[in-house]
Amino acid sequence: MEQEVIEETTGERAANGDVIPGATQSAGNVIDLLEDGSFSVELYEAMKALAQRIESAAEDNGGKAKGTLTLKIDLAKEDGMFKVSSDFTTKEPKMKRPRSILWTDRNGDFTRFPPNQRQMFGVNQIGGGGKVRNV
Repeated sequence: MEQEVIEETTGERAANGDVIPGATQSAGNVIDLLEDGSFSVELYEAMKALAQRIESAAEDNGGKAKGTLTLKIDLAKEDGMFKVSSDFTTKEPKMKRPRSILWTDRNGDFTRFPPNQRQMFGVNQIGGGGKVRNV
């Protein structure tokens, strides 16, 4: 047997018989109303993607990483109604990058080798004049 669901706050039905939703009772309910529900879906997908990037970064950073999801809701009263604009931004965790060791020569230019030390081995160049090639 199918149970009839009627919103507690109104208990009313529209002319076509559909339930008339009641007023929202939480910020989460308001977010679900924005952009006919698609904003909430996009926000959740962005949150999941951010969590995955944080997970990856944590693996490279000793188990710790942090990201941010910022939600922005603008409310404007115009023509007797509220016009609501919504947006969100994400800030991904900073990925750990390897360090490089360089020295400077007499002219202040960077070099891979200490300028005051004789080098026993050079750097082998794999021809091709700097072009990418398959080996």
